[in-house]
Amino acid sequence: MIFRSVVVGFCIVVSVAAKSRYDILVPDFEELAKNRTDRYLDGLDKKQKELFVELVMADEATPTPKALEATQDLAVFKKAVKLSADLLLEKKVDHKLVEFIVEMLHQTNNQTQVPDEDEQLQNELLVISKILQKYDALGDDEKKLADQIFPDYANAMFHVPQLREWSKTPEKHTIAYFRFKHQLQG
Repeated sequence: MIFRSVVVGFCIVVSVAAKSRYDILVPDFEELAKNRTDRYLDGLDKKQKELFVELVMADEATPTPKALEATQDLAVFKKAVKLSADLLLEKKVDHKLVEFIVEMLHQTNNQTQVPDEDEQLQNELLVISKILQKYDALGDDEKKLADQIFPDYANAMFHVPQLREWSKTPEKHTIAYFRFKHQLQG
């Protein structure tokens, strides 16, 4: 019962905050939130849950004090990064939402104390940003290949070094895709 009230409360906050902007970008965002609340809010206390919602729904041009505060909390920050990666790679919503979340994270990242040894978080941010930077520029055939190469988050994480190399020569992305595909099959 407590969990259900948390879900309802979360969705009400999302609904109010999202009415003007996200109803256009992602009509089913509330439904998505209902299905994923347990995954992304699990382990967060009440205040952290509020900060998470504030960060995800923030306006990148004028982030609220709470959104900035959310980036100071490493647990909340990681949950937002994970949400961004999942939404993008699972193709559940318009990737503009993911781009918006990532932009918000990058704009506030200088104020976020992320330990250098937290390599996984750094890799997550790198993977998300590289895929977003290149995806729109690809043709339909390349996009299909990209979808095959990064069918899930684990594969994307596995190819962080290759993504870094690929980003240096974006004009060769087709060759890179075939190379990645061969590596996955080999």
